[in-house]
Amino acid sequence: MSAKASNPTRGCFVDQPRESYIRSAVWRRSILLVVLLSIGPLLDGSKAEAIFQPPMRVTPMCTGPNASFLVEVNLLPRDYDDRVIHTVYFDATVIYSENVPTWTASWSHVVSVQNASPGMHSMRFVQLELHNSSWIGTACAWVHNIEITTDAEPNPWMETVNADTIRVYFNPAGVCGIAPCDSIHLIQVVHPTGSDSSGVSRNLSYAEQGFPDSTARDSLRTPAGYRVDVPAESWWDVPYYSRGLSRRGHPGNSRPDTTAFLADRPTRRDRNYPPGIVAINLDLEVCAVCSKGIGIGAILGTTTWRWSRPRGGPPAFTAYPGTRDAPSPEFNDALDLWLSRHPGFVLPAATPPTTGGSPCQ
Repeated sequence: MSAKASNPTRGCFVDQPRESYIRSAVWRRSILLVVLLSIGPLLDGSKAEAIFQPPMRVTPMCTGPNASFLVEVNLLPRDYDDRVIHTVYFDATVIYSENVPTWTASWSHVVSVQNASPGMHSMRFVQLELHNSSWIGTACAWVHNIEITTDAEPNPWMETVNADTIRVYFNPAGVCGIAPCDSIHLIQVVHPTGSDSSGVSRNLSYAEQGFPDSTARDSLRTPAGYRVDVPAESWWDVPYYSRGLSRRGHPGNSRPDTTAFLADRPTRRDRNYPPGIVAINLDLEVCAVCSKGIGIGAILGTTTWRWSRPRGGPPAFTAYPGTRDAPSPEFNDALDLWLSRHPGFVLPAATPPTTGGSPCQ
């Protein structure tokens, strides 16, 4: 037998089993204390489901019509027999849903919203719990209002080319929806390809390009040919191209005083061209991440650029407009491979908030 226990201060409810022995005020106070301490099982092992729902955070809170959002939720321990379903709504439309096999203290996921109309919208997280394959307890989390702007908002990305060097800048000052960040780093992934005289392109290994450190470089290439790129003069123990204050790049912040940037000067001489290859292309993707501050762990945007050179000819740069979107799957695969080979480095992760937010509607 079950009954709905409402919580008017939070604006949502859960289906809470009521055991027959819960009769006295002493027991009720004990159960309340157990719930407040986030302890799931009661003394005799029956289920107690927390009514209070901690807040949710959505990053960014303001962006263009086509964007990706990081949804983070801090969850209290809960008992369930079968599975948990997490669902994210954009206004009244489901944009993401998944089964979660085990309970964890926090949940986060990057979700995409396409062709949203400008104006205020809501992002809502809901947790569904299936008990004994017979009934579902609904635990509303928090609703956030987000603003969709036009594409006319300032683009935080900028590229400049000077002779054989490209500089990529990320300056979020004046751009809506960037969480306060004390340290913004740039991670770059490179994909080298070569084409023959018929224009047919293929991936190029560093060994066939004649790099003296090709073994190390090729060990970090994914099966699709992508690799986290760091300055050649040192194999850093962090994936940031903008590791420190140097001519090759430095981190920035969300204030206008320091801009994150990287400077890259790709070089391929004729001797680096494998037989039959008449042109080499390097396609690069740069991602801005917050590594310190309130927005820690947030993906702030991506941009792409290309370096190309025909055998015996001059190099050329092509820079593409930057976006606030999440990085590509190929980028993520390369970063995952790099992280697996460098277990001493931990990528900064967002911490779901413990205060703030709005009641679930």
